[in-house]
Amino acid sequence: MNGSAEYLPSPGRIIASGALLATAVSASAFGLSAVITPGAWRAEVMSLVLLVSAVVVLARLSLRAWRGPDVGTFAALAPTFLGAAVSTWLVLGRFGTATATATTATPFDPAVGPSDARNVLDLLRTITDLLAAHAAPADPFEPIVLLVVLGALGVLALADVVVAVRVPALAGVAVVLLWLPPLLIVQDMSAGPVIVAGLALLGLLAVDDPHAIVRRYPAPRGNRWAQDRERALRTYGPRAVRWGSLTAVTVVGTLGLSTALPHVPGWGTVEAPNVRTGVGQVGENLDLARSLGERSQRKAFSYTITSPAERGPLRTGTLYDFDGRTWSSQRSRATAVTDGSVLWPGTFTGALRSPVTINLRTEEMRGGTLPVPLDPRTVARAGATSAYDGTRDVVTTSPDLSSGDVAALTFHPRDLSADALRAASAPRRGDEIPESDAPAVKSSFDLPETPGADEIAAIASDIVAEAPTDYDRAVALQDHLRNGPQFRYTLEIPEGTSSDAVLDFLEDGRGYCVQFATAMTAMARSLGMPARLAVGYLPGRSEGGRYVVRGRDAHAWPEIYFSGLGWVRFEPTPGTQSGLAPTYTAPEPDETAAPTEEPTVATATPGATPTGATDRPNATATASAPTSTTSDGATPWLIGGVGTLILVTLGIAGLWVRRRAEAHRDVEAAWRATLGAARRAGLVPGSSETTRAFADRVGRDDGGLVELARAVERARYAPGAPVPDPAAVARLEREALDEVARLRAERSGKVTDDAPDAATVSALDDVDAPRR
Repeated sequence: MNGSAEYLPSPGRIIASGALLATAVSASAFGLSAVITPGAWRAEVMSLVLLVSAVVVLARLSLRAWRGPDVGTFAALAPTFLGAAVSTWLVLGRFGTATATATTATPFDPAVGPSDARNVLDLLRTITDLLAAHAAPADPFEPIVLLVVLGALGVLALADVVVAVRVPALAGVAVVLLWLPPLLIVQDMSAGPVIVAGLALLGLLAVDDPHAIVRRYPAPRGNRWAQDRERALRTYGPRAVRWGSLTAVTVVGTLGLSTALPHVPGWGTVEAPNVRTGVGQVGENLDLARSLGERSQRKAFSYTITSPAERGPLRTGTLYDFDGRTWSSQRSRATAVTDGSVLWPGTFTGALRSPVTINLRTEEMRGGTLPVPLDPRTVARAGATSAYDGTRDVVTTSPDLSSGDVAALTFHPRDLSADALRAASAPRRGDEIPESDAPAVKSSFDLPETPGADEIAAIASDIVAEAPTDYDRAVALQDHLRNGPQFRYTLEIPEGTSSDAVLDFLEDGRGYCVQFATAMTAMARSLGMPARLAVGYLPGRSEGGRYVVRGRDAHAWPEIYFSGLGWVRFEPTPGTQSGLAPTYTAPEPDETAAPTEEPTVATATPGATPTGATDRPNATATASAPTSTTSDGATPWLIGGVGTLILVTLGIAGLWVRRRAEAHRDVEAAWRATLGAARRAGLVPGSSETTRAFADRVGRDDGGLVELARAVERARYAPGAPVPDPAAVARLEREALDEVARLRAERSGKVTDDAPDAATVSALDDVDAPRR
């Protein structure tokens, strides 16, 4: 056998290792439900993982039956390579058909070829648009399912590599890669998949313990049935106690911490512009130069809705006053609300759709502000009084909200469309404002005199140069911020380079919802349009039959006023955080396309160039900013590449360390067997006697016992010395056991040259048991 040697474990351990690794990968893939809406994709991923794992296990069993337990490193990795080939075939057959689209699953086609690979690549190229268009949890479109399948099968292959070279502890590093998307995107992951994956990885270490003192060569055969029970207890009892205790501590510790930490003061709060009772809420005093910090995972409120298609953001505040860096709230001018009265600032002359009712229940949200929809609405909270501030479009309630309070919100969705908004106009600064609009737009034109005000106005003018209407100008501003390659959503705000926070953001391009919304509001005001900043919550996600809104859903967005239609929301924050842009800001559908029940990748992409804004310049103050999205898109691949490099490096290092330790374990196993036979012969080492001293006392100078003792000393105390191979260790052990057998015969008065007796054979079996 050429090259380095690897030891294939027993068939039972091969099967157990494969099953445990498949369980860990499948459970971790289930954890992606935090960022992908649960559905049939989970069963599909698990089925593919189990199928590939079965192929690898069968290949490894066949290899062991053909070549025996000792094989070369490349031979040991052959089942892994076979599993990777089967994974490639499954992916191409499942996702590579020419009819595959973002919303249409296709049946498996076993005949694959280069065209299937091209189709898979084309499907992968649509992922960027989907991820930009959908906030977590995203719908399980085919490209997203493809990405999950590739991730799960890739992690399975990486983990199987380290298992094949007998460094199973590193399998956990590969499996944890599947935990990163939910932890990085939504900072949340269900405890169930983590616990199941953790237990499976612990089981993998217990089943395939690379540090056990074991032999890599067969033990002599013999009758060992009489001592099976004693040997099993001696071999597996301590191991069961050790790993069982570690597993129990892990499970109890995980459950205990997950229960206790949410009750620790300050746990999960948002270091944001404003923090209210630890839930996380975008407040009404916002500093553009301040980073957002971690977003809270605690529940603010939950609700049911009679028409889920009408879900949208819920308002808790509105801001008009901006000093160039900080937004501040106005004094409330709320008046009492009478039962059944429709709450809406000003007049509305457009069309309304059928009413929708939200039944809201507070969880950990506190305070006196009630989250309300953005359309005309009525509110009802039993046992409480409500007041309405028409200027800020905010509903307050008394007494303050506490956990478990309920409220009924019935709203009438406005039938907004691109055509309706183009037909309307925004009151202009300096023009005569209609009396019906004056109260609503008061203070919505004001801009501070900052050093960058003129430059901000010039940037805004360049962006809307080709836009013919106020609506098209608003969409152009939204599209520039939402889809511009120079803008990136991040919670960490870089140090400003000027005294104008808005200009700093437009030049640097990094910020969160407050920066994006403020920039659009400031640019709209610089164009003479009435604009304001709204704060509240995104609509949350479905959990157990209710929509749950958490602190991480706190959000800010700009609104522009259109005569007769009221304040209209726009969404300049990238879709990775805010989800789809409002439908009335999306491009017009292709009239020649057949209608579909689900959007395709093209129609799902938000913020594309609106009608009337074609070929407009994309000028900003940063002329050197990149104009291609490949730099941003390469970041995940860079992270994945670095992670893979680290994993491979650790695997190589672990393999080198393990190989250096193999000889140590071999000679230790041989010495352990020899000592067992010596004790049964009445030759017991003294309490302070060294290995060499014991061998010199009972053995011959040129005997196998002394030679084996010297090999043990070299393995223990001279790690740089040449190490014996398994065949040499087998010879040393045989000679040492022969000498012990002769010594035992001499002590009993029966000198013999026969092979070791049953006790000696039993000692060998004791050491060999961990490998079975």
